[in-house]
Amino acid sequence: MVKESETYRLGTALFGYFIIVTLIMTLLPFRFHLPTRIEILFHTNVRDFLLNVFLFVPLGFLYQLSRPKNAPLRTGDVLLFGLALSAAIEMAQLFLAGRYTSVIDVVTNGAGAWLGAWVYRFLRQHLRQQAVGLMALELPLVSLVYLLIPLQWLSGMATGRELNRLWLLLLNGFIGARVFVAIYQNRLKDLPSVTPVAVTLAAVVWFITANLPALLNFPLRILIFATAIGVMVYGQVRQPVRIHPEDRRFEIPTLRKIIPLFALYLVLLVYWPPVIQKFQWDWMIPAGLFSDDPPMPVVLGFIEYLAACTLMGYMVAEWRGRLHRGTGWAFIRQYVFIGLVVLALEILRGLHPQHAASVLRFFLAAAAGIYGSIIYRLQVNTIRKILSTRSFSPSANLH
Repeated sequence: MVKESETYRLGTALFGYFIIVTLIMTLLPFRFHLPTRIEILFHTNVRDFLLNVFLFVPLGFLYQLSRPKNAPLRTGDVLLFGLALSAAIEMAQLFLAGRYTSVIDVVTNGAGAWLGAWVYRFLRQHLRQQAVGLMALELPLVSLVYLLIPLQWLSGMATGRELNRLWLLLLNGFIGARVFVAIYQNRLKDLPSVTPVAVTLAAVVWFITANLPALLNFPLRILIFATAIGVMVYGQVRQPVRIHPEDRRFEIPTLRKIIPLFALYLVLLVYWPPVIQKFQWDWMIPAGLFSDDPPMPVVLGFIEYLAACTLMGYMVAEWRGRLHRGTGWAFIRQYVFIGLVVLALEILRGLHPQHAASVLRFFLAAAAGIYGSIIYRLQVNTIRKILSTRSFSPSANLH
């Protein structure tokens, strides 16, 4: 039997990952100094208001998700957490050049965390009478949707105002949309409380939330992308499911559809914009990353790459975990495969005239990939623990 601590380890891994990304987004470029004067604002605008609310919605959702399954879902606790975390960030921004501290930001961040907690409580209560539907919130595929959110945040920040790079966001948007479709068709379709319209709206809201930084620079295009995601999801959830009756492992067919899209995203990420020249190799981290005044596109692109490798490691572990039993050698083979993928990406990067492959970058990216595979293992162990304490029909079991 899986130990109870597995649940807390999974919650710590996912929740901690989101907090780290949130801190990176709010405290970059980490140039702290003693302020000559303290400025605290008590006003905001509509754009910052919405951004601060939605930035903390995933944190509130994951805060509830990571709690023990028999714990009361009190949204007030999450509100206090959101206020405390936001207050700590705003205090740190007092010591950042060119930044300011806002009381309104603290309130709106706390409201976002509360909203995320409320959404989670609503879903659990809405699906409480349907064990299969409730279990859908715990499936490993759903964690792909969670992990795509911080990746899209970082990708949107790295994109800045580079219009052509928006296509990377759409690629990952299609990945998340495909997961929504698969979960609905294979777990939620027979539940009267879950409709195609509800799933479509959930996918659209997820895409907009995941692309808030890009939405600020390209509102019309992101809304067009969100509409395309909604049309895709609504069209596919209404189609009949074409899966053999004896095959309940719907994750494998889903992964076959989304892995090529993510592979294309990784290739474009390390090789943007595409041209070929003589191979270059460097033993250090990318030039300029740790300089006194590092270019923000370099910093954000590097962090986005680490986040992408984390998601890649999760996908590799999920794919191989569905095909092979979780023995010690299987885990080692997963790590070796992750290392080979990262090595191939570094070699490709070395062919780019504006970049160079890096040994240190390779090791950091491989470590991020292994961390992603560990998150998957914790996810599976948590579900096995849940299955051992609940009574499910065979069709709802995790294979």
